[in-house]
Amino acid sequence: MDLYKSIWLKPRATFEELADREKQPLLVLPIIAIGLIFGLDAYPDITSIFDEGERVWAFFLALPSGIGLSFLMLGLIIPGLIKLFGKIWKGKSTLRKMVNVCSLSLFPLCLVLIYQISIFVFGLEPSFENLNYGVIYLLWLWSFGLLIIGVAKIQRFKYGLALLNILVSYLPILIFGLLRN
Repeated sequence: MDLYKSIWLKPRATFEELADREKQPLLVLPIIAIGLIFGLDAYPDITSIFDEGERVWAFFLALPSGIGLSFLMLGLIIPGLIKLFGKIWKGKSTLRKMVNVCSLSLFPLCLVLIYQISIFVFGLEPSFENLNYGVIYLLWLWSFGLLIIGVAKIQRFKYGLALLNILVSYLPILIFGLLRN
């Protein structure tokens, strides 16, 4: 089963197959796409640092930094926190499986990248301010629902416990963000 195709219409079956696999390949395509989304969103802010003739360098700085930050957050911190707090309720996941669940659950949100690239081609800034917030919110809700299904299947939880696992895992990130401001 191709996981990138089946996640759209059969998410439960996709995550069940992912939970049953012994050898886990790392699914990096969605993480790279989310990194590109963040890099394109940061591009207008980074261009303000450079002179008019050097804006190309802003592009080459924004994209790798966005990809790097997404690998840090989606490849290490968020899956690690979900796995760590899932051990409270005796979750059965490995870190590699949790990274794959977080990666696959964000695959619908990667549609924002197509929209950003089309805006960028027409000369507009590809930041979130120029995008339709309703579409982004619906794609985010879809991705969050997939994350709940994925965590439930990987950790062998019911959906309510999987939601609690995710919300408790986001608490340290939320507290850090509130303390920073």
